[in-house]
Amino acid sequence: LRSNKLEFLPDEIGQMTKLRVLNLSDNRLKNLPFSFTKLKDLAALWLSDNQSKALIPLQTEAHPETKQKV
Repeated sequence: LRSNKLEFLPDEIGQMTKLRVLNLSDNRLKNLPFSFTKLKDLAALWLSDNQSKALIPLQTEAHPETKQKV
């Protein structure tokens, strides 16, 4: 999912419990959905070049467009 101008990830990403590698570099992510904590098999994650702070936070409020709460 590298370089796709993603601004958010859907909460359903937490259902991909067998996901092992995920490259989210070069997007527009500011946070990750709380369901991300369910990805127990995730061994490699790339988050460089996003709009996040040094440590990308988990989402704790509703997304402005989808109104989805976590």
